[in-house]
Order: sequence, then C-alpha cells, then structure tokens
Amino acid sequence: MILIKIKKLDDMKILKWLIKLDRILRWILIIILLIEILSGYCLIKPYFIERVTFNLINRYNAYFLHTLFDFPIFILASFHACLYIYQRYKIKYKEISYAIIIIFTIINLILIIIEFK
Repeated sequence: MILIKIKKLDDMKILKWLIKLDRILRWILIIILLIEILSGYCLIKPYFIERVTFNLINRYNAYFLHTLFDFPIFILASFHACLYIYQRYKIKYKEISYAIIIIFTIINLILIIIEFK
C-alpha cells in the first residue's frame, strides 16, 4: 500500500516537471515560429520587413534565419507533441501513450539521420 502511494507521488512529480518542460517548449516554439514566419515573409516582400524591423532583418538574414530554424522547429514540435500525448493519455491509456512516444522517437531518429546524411 505504501509503495503504491510512493509510486503515485513519484509519477505526480514527474508529471509536474513534464508540464513545466512543456510550457517552456511552447514559448520557445512560439518565438521560433514567429521568427520563421517573419523571415519567410521577408523573402517574399523584403522592403516591407526591412522598414518594419529597421533593416535588422534584410533578405540575406531572412534566408539564413529561415534555413536555420527548420530543424529546431521540427524537433521542438515533436517533443511538444510527445509530452502532450504523454500527459493527456497517461492515466487512461498508458500503453498507447508509450507506443505513440516510441513511434515519434523512431520517426525523429530517422529524420535526423536523413537531415545529416
């Protein structure tokens, strides 16, 4: 009986840390996505974005930022999805949530291998 309570307390601590990690990842992902959208729009209409950002983001910087943040967006979005699935379905469908996280991890590893090949 005591072991079950300790295990539940440990699961709650892990869940609290995962929720904090997910919140941090969300904010980082939002900032990176806004930079990605702004740099992509600068590739289409550079004069408008150069005026708005006081020439901080020009066409060359926009291309660099746009290509730089492709891979981190994918990784952060995948981690965010895995954490969300784990938090959402952990209590009811523990085996399904583990299986989905394993599938996401395998897909991520395959795409990392393809990216750096």
